[in-house]
Amino acid sequence: MIRRLRPEDTEAVTLLERRTFGEPWTENMVNESICQAEEQTAALSYGAFGWFENGVLAGYFFSMAVAGEGELHRIAVAAEYRRHGIGKMLMEQFVSWLEKTGCKAAFL
Repeated sequence: MIRRLRPEDTEAVTLLERRTFGEPWTENMVNESICQAEEQTAALSYGAFGWFENGVLAGYFFSMAVAGEGELHRIAVAAEYRRHGIGKMLMEQFVSWLEKTGCKAAFL
């Protein structure tokens, strides 16, 4: 199941960040990104979505949309959930989110 990330997901996202990236975002960076996604404006939107399997975070992405352009800031899938189509579903959610924010272009 995919849903918007919430502040209570910060710890799980941070742990997956550390397991996935050589230079992971800090817990503070993750939390700020999640909180920014809760505060949308007409000119600037942030996306923070996670895929959950039986209540466990399996993957997530962070994005931004401004001036009709979207940008994927971060995407990760836990190693044990790879090759199950979760990355594809997260990217589909990213594209759907872009469309809802009125973006005509995207950068990865």
